[in-house]
Amino acid sequence: MVSNWSRVISTIFVWLMGVTIIHTTRQPFGGGFETVMIVAMVIAGLILSTRWIWLSGTHVVTTEKLAEKGKRGASDRVSRLVESLSDEELAHLRARLSEQERMVPLEDLLHQRR
Repeated sequence: MVSNWSRVISTIFVWLMGVTIIHTTRQPFGGGFETVMIVAMVIAGLILSTRWIWLSGTHVVTTEKLAEKGKRGASDRVSRLVESLSDEELAHLRARLSEQERMVPLEDLLHQRR
């Protein structure tokens, strides 16, 4: 398991900040030290974390890769479908495309092929 030390430290700071806030709200007039600790922890947490603590950077990259792969896969399937059309079906498709603002529902095309 690879750990990102800045994320670990910022997570610890956030937990400490939460505990300090709970302690401060139980003793609202307990002195100024709790406020100084809260401000110091917030600043340190913001400096150490480059992303939100609960958001994994690898998850974002993986999601973007999957979305790109899905787009390519859909494009490949449409390309294979168009290549598999006979000349007559392709002429019919081109005629429908010119009639309907260059958009034809894929379900209609697949239904015609059956």
